[in-house]
Amino acid sequence: MAIGSFKLPSISSSSSAATWTRPTDWLTIPTPGTQEVIGLMAVYDDGSNYVALTCAGAYTVDWGDGTITNYATGVTASYQHTFSSLSSGTLTSKGFRQALVRITPQSGQNLTTVTLGVTNAAIGKSFAPGWLEFDIRTPYALPTFGASANVIRYVRLEKIKIRETGGQNPQNLFTNLFSLKSVYFEPAETTGCTAFNSMFSNCYALEEVNLFDMSSCTNSTTMFSNCFNLQSVPAFNLSACTTATQMFNACYSLVTVPAIVLGTDANSLFLNCYSLQTVGTINTTNVTNFTGMFQNCISLMTVPLINTSAGTNFTSMFNGCQSIMEVPLFNMVSATNLSSMFSGAQNMSYVPAFNTANVTTVSSMFNNCTGLRELPALSLPVCTVFTSWLNNNTTLAKSGVINPTRGHSYSNMALSQANIVTIFNNLGTASGAQTITVSTNPGYAGLTAGEKLIATAKGWTIA
Repeated sequence: MAIGSFKLPSISSSSSAATWTRPTDWLTIPTPGTQEVIGLMAVYDDGSNYVALTCAGAYTVDWGDGTITNYATGVTASYQHTFSSLSSGTLTSKGFRQALVRITPQSGQNLTTVTLGVTNAAIGKSFAPGWLEFDIRTPYALPTFGASANVIRYVRLEKIKIRETGGQNPQNLFTNLFSLKSVYFEPAETTGCTAFNSMFSNCYALEEVNLFDMSSCTNSTTMFSNCFNLQSVPAFNLSACTTATQMFNACYSLVTVPAIVLGTDANSLFLNCYSLQTVGTINTTNVTNFTGMFQNCISLMTVPLINTSAGTNFTSMFNGCQSIMEVPLFNMVSATNLSSMFSGAQNMSYVPAFNTANVTTVSSMFNNCTGLRELPALSLPVCTVFTSWLNNNTTLAKSGVINPTRGHSYSNMALSQANIVTIFNNLGTASGAQTITVSTNPGYAGLTAGEKLIATAKGWTIA
């Protein structure tokens, strides 16, 4: 399949995303032929340039220094390059020379596996091969790298280009390639693939990834988890995805997110994306779980109006979003759990009048929202859990909450006498023995017997 061009998504913020620049003194990698893997390798003047790999299907390795060796299927190819065997013209500013290694099937053979994370027989322990870059065309195999701090460490591998893989699921493909900066995956090669989970997990240095087909993806869990240097992502189509938990967890440098199409799950999608500032109009029509979607996105100030009509669980959706000032009027008609939804949103001063008629728990919903001055007309007739829902909100001066029937507290806030009376008027009939706590507010001491009767006549105890 012909390879397309590399193009990053456009950035809506004022800053530009980091893009990988190929070192000018690296050798040019030729276009691989049918069933060929070409790798560029650094060779140092230190006598320890070990490398090993294995393939299913009899194969040939041109080691790039004049040595060409045939290997039977399944046999490990162990090799040691020497600095002196390579041309001085390949010397780089980093002090290493270079070898272009080519892996091809023998006549009549197909490469059905290509395993690059193999221990060299001469040392039999963990080591760091000098791979710098790969260009891969393997229509019958999805190469594996098997990166591990305890086995194979790709400390210099920066670029991988995948041209053909036969449409195999790429889950875990690049996991633990700590130095990898740039990936191009031919878009159509992922058509029909369902599993992308942990595909780039722990690619700490990753800067750029192209847009490839994810329209059949059902699992993208931790796909980009711990990609610390990634600043932007393409507009992936995740409409079939049922599990996207922590897809971008700890992408600390992620600044902008385009108009991604989501399936049913947004659980912890952008968890710990500390630099996230801009969010596109994400299609969330079918999402039921918004748990922790933007948790700890401490730079996020606003979000667009996304479709939350199918959402039932909004636990910690904006928990720890210290910079967010307000959110739009989300459709919460199906919501049942709003626990910790805005906990720690210290800069939030306004909350819309969400439809909360079916909500059963608001525990810690506004915990530590220290800038919040007023609650709108939130109807909470079936809510049974208010634990710590307004802890440490000393600035709150007014509440329009309607029809609560279970005990809850407004202790130690800024409520005037008139606004406490408004709270009493909006109470529903207490469901059994219930307490409304309004003590340590400026207006508490002035409450009259008649004003207290408004609450007690509905079965409430005032504290």
